[in-house]
Amino acid sequence: MQKYDDKLKGIAKLILLAKDEKKVSGLLHDLFTESEIDKAHERARIFAGLINGHSQREVRDETDAAIATVTHGARFLKKSSRAINNIITSAQRMNWWNPLFWRA
Repeated sequence: MQKYDDKLKGIAKLILLAKDEKKVSGLLHDLFTESEIDKAHERARIFAGLINGHSQREVRDETDAAIATVTHGARFLKKSSRAINNIITSAQRMNWWNPLFWRA
């Protein structure tokens, strides 16, 4: 677990060094495959729908994700540190959120 935590810290530090959206986008483009980026985007949309109180079936229909993936997201939210909840709740107040992730 420590090795995993160290890897996360390393990636977080790289992202923080980028400092602006263009550099972060470039970094993420270089670090992750298109498929990995698609999956991360899908997860953010799933979390957003669940945080907004949509049922797992509604989230599945909106995101086209597998119901097992949505169920996994729901279980994760119940036991998470709430970091994703706080960040998504803040992001939903931004103008860029809806066109990129989820209708509020």
